[in-house]
Amino acid sequence: MGHPSSRGRPDLNKTATVGCDRRYRLAHLASLTVALAVLLYAGRGLWFFYDEWDFLAYRGVFHPPMGLLTPHNEHWSTLPILAYRLLFTIFGLHTYWPYLILLLAVHLILAHLLWRAMRTTGVHPMLSVGTAAVFALLGSGAQNLLWAFQVGFVGSLCFGWGFVLCCAGRSWSRRRVLAAWALALCALMCSGLGVTTTVMGGVAALLVHGWRRAVLLVSVPAVVFAVWYATVGHGHGVALHLSRVPGYVTTGFGNAMRSFIGLPRLGTGVGVAIGVVALALAVAHVLGLAGTGAQKPRVLDRLREQPVVVASVVGVVVLWVVTAAGRAGLGHEQALSSRYVYNTVAVALPALAVALNTLLTAWPRPQPDPQRPDSQPERRGRVVPILAAVVCLALLAVNVSDLRRERRLQVRVDQAGKEEILAGAYLLAQGRAYLPTAKVAGVYSPELSAKAFAGLVARRNVSIPSAISVSAELTGLANLQNAVDLRPAISTVPLPIGAVRVLAGTLIVAPGRCRDVAASARPVQLTLGPLARPSSLMLQSPTTEHFRVQLVDPSQPGAVGLSSPFPLTAHRRHRFVTIVRGLRVQLIFANLTSRLRYCSMPGF
Repeated sequence: MGHPSSRGRPDLNKTATVGCDRRYRLAHLASLTVALAVLLYAGRGLWFFYDEWDFLAYRGVFHPPMGLLTPHNEHWSTLPILAYRLLFTIFGLHTYWPYLILLLAVHLILAHLLWRAMRTTGVHPMLSVGTAAVFALLGSGAQNLLWAFQVGFVGSLCFGWGFVLCCAGRSWSRRRVLAAWALALCALMCSGLGVTTTVMGGVAALLVHGWRRAVLLVSVPAVVFAVWYATVGHGHGVALHLSRVPGYVTTGFGNAMRSFIGLPRLGTGVGVAIGVVALALAVAHVLGLAGTGAQKPRVLDRLREQPVVVASVVGVVVLWVVTAAGRAGLGHEQALSSRYVYNTVAVALPALAVALNTLLTAWPRPQPDPQRPDSQPERRGRVVPILAAVVCLALLAVNVSDLRRERRLQVRVDQAGKEEILAGAYLLAQGRAYLPTAKVAGVYSPELSAKAFAGLVARRNVSIPSAISVSAELTGLANLQNAVDLRPAISTVPLPIGAVRVLAGTLIVAPGRCRDVAASARPVQLTLGPLARPSSLMLQSPTTEHFRVQLVDPSQPGAVGLSSPFPLTAHRRHRFVTIVRGLRVQLIFANLTSRLRYCSMPGF
């Protein structure tokens, strides 16, 4: 029983703790608000790019070319497709802001969930607030902040961390089980990252609730995903190359760690070492938790105390194994993409925060004053928040600088693509002829065919410019009225050999209706026309090559238009088709490495 004079008095220590927690919570919410303002400012000038056109032109609810369940590459993407179709129905392609705001909203919710996850690990509140703020402005993972299409990856991580926190909760109820199933299914229906987060949630549930309840929590999502993969999802993506997996993993993980800390010039091996040491520190912290009794807890009991940290460490391993299984065939360089930095940090952040907290508190504890045994020793918390703030501010400065740099590059690319695509929209609205499978802007939207885009233009889903420059018009015609290996084929006139002029390169006469060109000068250039009707020419090279079509208006020699690149596969005959009329058509081979053969072949 306490001293009578203490009865009715408030617990000052508890009141101070509650007030401190409230201040850190407000600081976290303020950091998210600032991050939203910065990201909105960075979003100026962004536009639709690359894979987004798959969702916009080919997906839908009612009789689309591809259904809602068909994977994008290897990813189950039903929820992002539905989100894009809803926004497209409301806003069309007249503005990019609704699509980008959706991404930013999901991203900031994920940052909040990571803050909540870090609060369960015992790290200092300043560290959890600071690292969540760094993640909110993760410029080293800028692709997932500046490209609305990445809402699939970010959505999987957001739903996935909700699933992990649900599984790591100590209480158990039917409502919790249903919520966990819904969150895991949503994560799986956003992208392949849902597989990683489902495993993470299963690990957390195993530690907290035991294997029976863990199996229950992951059973429904696992069965649904298995049915989808067996019926729809298999056979997509890149072929598995087991020999490339280790190199891909070390390249990607090492780059993620060195980019996150702002030292991209370090070798990937150093980045791997930094990441492994950080995860090892987190594991050591978990295994080194002291017990309250005379006997230290068992290893399993220690792991049960930190389910979120264990799930985070396991998640990093699963993330890179799954990613490498699907993408290693594209080469190690593909693992350097900033989206993989974002994915890695999003999965590893609780474990990284624990490792950093361990380093910041790694000095001897101050001893109590022997003259005042009832007094508390000076708390290291007076120093730890200062150190945590300094570290987080340094990481924040590095990542904001990365965000500024990546934003400038992305805006430049998006605006170039926008100019080219809107030039195509202008020409289609004017009723200009086009080849159905020609690409509107092959560099910026390689899957967007002229036929699909013409449908969007006809329905006025695109803001059509009132006028375009002569060069933009020629570029649009170069994209819309030329194609290689057109399917279905159209009737054309084979170009006579004499109608093809070699302006650069060495001409070698070959037998029959063919000629060879050696790369004695670069770029090698073949000139056709001006042409009066649809024409074709056979092209063949012993090596894989690329060329562009350049259009020149004889009445305005200073204005030219240049198409996106067309590929030529080694040792294969390709049929080049053009329906350009009244203009000079030039085939530009900028980097021809061997001989090029062109032929006039009726019936080819």
